[in-house]
Amino acid sequence: MVFFYRVNVMSEQQHTTDALSGEVSWLRRLGDVLVSFQVKSTTLVVFLCIAVAGASSSFLVRSSMSALGQQQDEALVGLSSLMADAASPMMASSVDRQALAELAKRTADGAPLVYVVIHDTEGHVIASAYQGAAVELREEIESRELDKTVLGTPSSWRKKSERLSFREIVYPINTSHGGIQSDDSTNLLTGYIRAAMAPNTYRKTLASSIDMLIGVGIIALVFSIPLGFLLVRRIASPLHELGTTMLQFSQGDLQVRSPEGRRDEIGQLARAFNRMADQHQQAHEGVLRLNAELEQRVLQRTEQLRDLSTRDPLTGLYNRRHLGEALRQAFVEAQRYERNLACVMIDLDDFKNVNDLQGHRVGDQVLVLAAETIKSQLRSSDIPARPGGDEFVILLPQTSAYRAATIARRIISAFCESVKAEIPEVSVGMSAGISDVETLKPAVPEILVDEADRALYQAKANGKQRVCTPDHLPDPLST
Repeated sequence: MVFFYRVNVMSEQQHTTDALSGEVSWLRRLGDVLVSFQVKSTTLVVFLCIAVAGASSSFLVRSSMSALGQQQDEALVGLSSLMADAASPMMASSVDRQALAELAKRTADGAPLVYVVIHDTEGHVIASAYQGAAVELREEIESRELDKTVLGTPSSWRKKSERLSFREIVYPINTSHGGIQSDDSTNLLTGYIRAAMAPNTYRKTLASSIDMLIGVGIIALVFSIPLGFLLVRRIASPLHELGTTMLQFSQGDLQVRSPEGRRDEIGQLARAFNRMADQHQQAHEGVLRLNAELEQRVLQRTEQLRDLSTRDPLTGLYNRRHLGEALRQAFVEAQRYERNLACVMIDLDDFKNVNDLQGHRVGDQVLVLAAETIKSQLRSSDIPARPGGDEFVILLPQTSAYRAATIARRIISAFCESVKAEIPEVSVGMSAGISDVETLKPAVPEILVDEADRALYQAKANGKQRVCTPDHLPDPLST
């Protein structure tokens, strides 16, 4: 039960870990998409479209407001001029208040005016008419002083407490006709007309224009998103393909190349990348060839150095240093696998006389001949070495002392025959001493060599050209 419970808990933990990993991977992919060039460019295009549409709409709205305001002012001036012309005869001799009241009422009812007030030259109200929101402001309007500094020019008046604004004009009434008083003495000022329009009269037209602009802006926005996406994709798709190609190239695929069909800047970039990739591939292949050649040279040089450090330069046999390492390794293997190991110590007889009488060149020739003879009589697993001078040591793995003595006799016999055939004027021979692990049971490998060296001296003491085995019994060599 405990085992199954642990398995269940581990399964739930693994499932939770996989779910979290999947969620993190999904969020990472979503983040990559959101920060991609395509999304950024599409957002930029849509933002630019919105900005251009907004700026254009704002300009059109301001232009429309200015044009409609100017149109309202012109209408207000025109209506005021017509009322001044109509009121001029009514105020020429005696003021006809009733006619003026009917004129004011008729004008306010039939025109987009919110109020019409007729004043005399002293500013007193003669007749008035109000409609809409201006009715409640009648007393305040009539109590306001006339601004005679801007006769015939519309100006704004705002009721701040009630958030009402009007476009108002004060227009003079003359004896001959309505209009601005001139220097003519017959054209005398008889009164003023104060008239106003509410901005709402043209805001309705402006609102309809704004609605139309908003509709056009929404349509433009709806179409700008897919069009912007398609436009950006046409640019981003080859860039994405080029980026993917570069990524594969950077990951080691040196054969990949980008299509060069386009004739624009992206095509130029693709061609430049392909040329760079070709040059890099050629350089990489050249480096690989150089590395291969260098490695081969290093191996050859290492082998040469190894030979120089482990072999005798004259005979090509192993030197004293390598003999010590090989002896320790062979001794350990012999003990581990309970196998025998024989050691043969060989020394040239009367070699000093050769150097003294024939010279060192002939002595070197004798040493080389001895080394070649030794190598020709051994197996590939045997280890011949020249520790120095005219001494030679041979390690024979898995070989008994009896077998080693046989090999030593064969070497001595072959060497004597080679000397007679190649250097007949030289009188030289060989003596050998034998030792093996199975007979001596040495604690350290050096004892094996020491015992073979002692046997060699025993062989020389017994008459030279002899092979002395571990039992120290001289074994004469038939020649």
